[in-house]
Amino acid sequence: MRRELAERDARVLVIGGGTAIAARMAARFLRLPFPVLHDPERAVYRAYGFERKLGVIQQSGTVLVDRDGIVRYRTVGLNPFAALDRGALLGALEDPGTA
Repeated sequence: MRRELAERDARVLVIGGGTAIAARMAARFLRLPFPVLHDPERAVYRAYGFERKLGVIQQSGTVLVDRDGIVRYRTVGLNPFAALDRGALLGALEDPGTA
């Protein structure tokens, strides 16, 4: 989706709950073409409504925040690859009035 996101002037960030070193290692290992940030206290994680299930299973998801700080798209799931609806995300980028 890199091309589609770039065409819509969207920026991708990954935020992980580990240390800065772990974030850099993950970015290198996965060869991610976008910044990987760390949130060791999980403040951002909780602010967007994500939580751990059964104490050990971490939710992940996708959040689209517009330039005004308004959440336009959000998904939550246990599988990071299944928690993204490509069509809905791109639709939210096209029509910022839909969330």
